[in-house]
Amino acid sequence: MPSNRGMGTGERLFLLVLCAALVACGGGASSSGAVQPGVPGTLLEKPGGGSFFLDEHRAGTRSRLQLVEMTWGRLVDVYGLAPDGRVAAQPAYRDLVVRENILTDGQRYRVEINPATLGTSLVIERVPGAPDDGSGTFDDLLRDAIADLPPIVAKDDESITPGPYSLVPRNATLQLRFDDLLDDSPEAALDLDQLVRVVTGQPPDTPFEARVLFDPYHGGLRDGRFHSTRVLVDLTITGTESNQAPRPLDVNVLGLPASLPGQTGANVALRIPTRTEEAIGQFELLRSASGAPVEPGRGPFDPDSVTLDVVRGFRSGNEEDLNGGTLLDLASPEIVGNWRLDVTAARETAPSAWELELAFATTCRAPPAEGDVLQVGRFVLVVADGGRAQADGSYSSVTARLVAGEASSDADLLGVGFLQRPFEPRLPIPGAC
Repeated sequence: MPSNRGMGTGERLFLLVLCAALVACGGGASSSGAVQPGVPGTLLEKPGGGSFFLDEHRAGTRSRLQLVEMTWGRLVDVYGLAPDGRVAAQPAYRDLVVRENILTDGQRYRVEINPATLGTSLVIERVPGAPDDGSGTFDDLLRDAIADLPPIVAKDDESITPGPYSLVPRNATLQLRFDDLLDDSPEAALDLDQLVRVVTGQPPDTPFEARVLFDPYHGGLRDGRFHSTRVLVDLTITGTESNQAPRPLDVNVLGLPASLPGQTGANVALRIPTRTEEAIGQFELLRSASGAPVEPGRGPFDPDSVTLDVVRGFRSGNEEDLNGGTLLDLASPEIVGNWRLDVTAARETAPSAWELELAFATTCRAPPAEGDVLQVGRFVLVVADGGRAQADGSYSSVTARLVAGEASSDADLLGVGFLQRPFEPRLPIPGAC
């Protein structure tokens, strides 16, 4: 950087203003306090692979963390297209929160719900990295999908506070944005549901089990390593998510309890302890990358709680609200068949792409087809091609992509499993089934 010696007063003043503007707009700092290049929202490469959206931060150097924004949306896995026009074998992003009103439109987006896993996929009808043909690139459409999430107004959880409180669909996912990089270490991730809590009731004081995770796609860099600036609170838990969780979670596909008809006050609260208290088992806190805890005095907090909780109260949906108080339902109810089988051979042909041999264990069977789900222990795969039927009733050359779990060897996918597929009246079902 050139020296400022010899500059006039006006030039030095301009330089100071320019530096202040860069700090305000740069969205972050290195661990030494230097401004990290980039404007908040810029899509950057993540060390070790992948990408992330830059959030404003100070590289974990703030003395106290602050919760600066809370929003809600729909949790999805995002896929792009392969060069041949088919959906890519692997998602570009897992567990990304998008707006509820991103729907299948035949040109830009395709939203699909797997009836077996209940997971939602957002297919962006573009090849990632392809040039713009005038209708928007993959990254352009991705930015649009995550923009303008509905806010949750910062209010406490006491009914005496003037309403109305923000309405959140029962099966939505909350997104919490903080003003600095978080300690998102594996140890912190394991304890996260104790560092960010949800309570419900009248008043909200009953613990509610949610799936809490660090947002892997919003944050910044510190010492060459990515750190998240956001926490996601998934208010529903599918069977697949329960199996993959670091701790056992109860399956809950409905989400939050409904609020009372006509209610305007809070029946749900999010609480973030800011002080440890061994007497009640609060041994750890949500902290910045350098160890700073959340500041209790900024925004609503509970001064009467022994852990000085930051509080955000809101109302869950009920049957009188739009869509019955839930996210817009994108799929009709379906009956899902469950066929027991054995995976007798498995070979990884590309990252997360597998070629399998399947043998059904009983007369209850169905030929594998694209979109069917294979559950083998804690691993979940989606069939891409049903392979070839053999004379003994088995199937070879079945190709599938691994969507949950990390298989370290071929042997991991061998053994007893289940083929799950929606019921189709045109397909015959053996009488014994």
